[in-house]
Amino acid sequence: MASADATFPFPELTRLPTGVPGLDTVMHGGLVAGDAYLVRGAPGTGKTTLGNQLAFAHAVAGGRAIVATLLTETHERMLAHLRTFAFADPALVGERIQYISLLTAMQEGGTDGAINALVPTIQKHRATLLIIDGAGGAELFAPTRLDFSNFIHSLQARTAFLGCTTVMLSGNDEAIGVATHVDGVVELSNEPTESRDVRWLRVVKLRGSDYLNGRHAFAIDDHGVTVFPRLEAASTDLEPTWPDA
Repeated sequence: MASADATFPFPELTRLPTGVPGLDTVMHGGLVAGDAYLVRGAPGTGKTTLGNQLAFAHAVAGGRAIVATLLTETHERMLAHLRTFAFADPALVGERIQYISLLTAMQEGGTDGAINALVPTIQKHRATLLIIDGAGGAELFAPTRLDFSNFIHSLQARTAFLGCTTVMLSGNDEAIGVATHVDGVVELSNEPTESRDVRWLRVVKLRGSDYLNGRHAFAIDDHGVTVFPRLEAASTDLEPTWPDA
């Protein structure tokens, strides 16, 4: 039996910077490479914008990304809408960013069909980041809730083995079956405040890592998503001090 003070060689977690202004501060350095994340929120809260911004930032940094869609808009419409953002460099599409649809694979083979389509695509393009837009909709193709849970677990295990970080985008209602199986959950909301709407980002769960808790305002403009971490949450000088007795 090992002694009580023996040091176990825990592997160091590798960080994958998001490239989204302010988000790496909230997440204390970004995503954990190889982990699976859920970004959830109501329609119009910015999930698709954030997911694509992550993909383009990852490609600019030298990585390779796949954006897989399920029950969302066509790639043509999505890319047309992305043209208004400064981060969307069309030269990266087809080179370091691949757009694929999982709809046909799921219609023909269910959730197993989606995994069988994703795994060789990740291997072929040596992708290190996978974005799945409309991930919660996969439950429609799973016979039971258990089958859907097994799909999320299998997807997470396969992508982690391939060294690919996964970010799933989903509406709030559809996200229930996903949240318990992933390593991190980020919640987006857009709430009316007096005469204007305010966008909020909150990290609900981040396995193996600390993060800035609470709600952080964020904005979407021509440059994409910018997160504004709460100053009191980001400060390291707000520790209580006690006078000497």
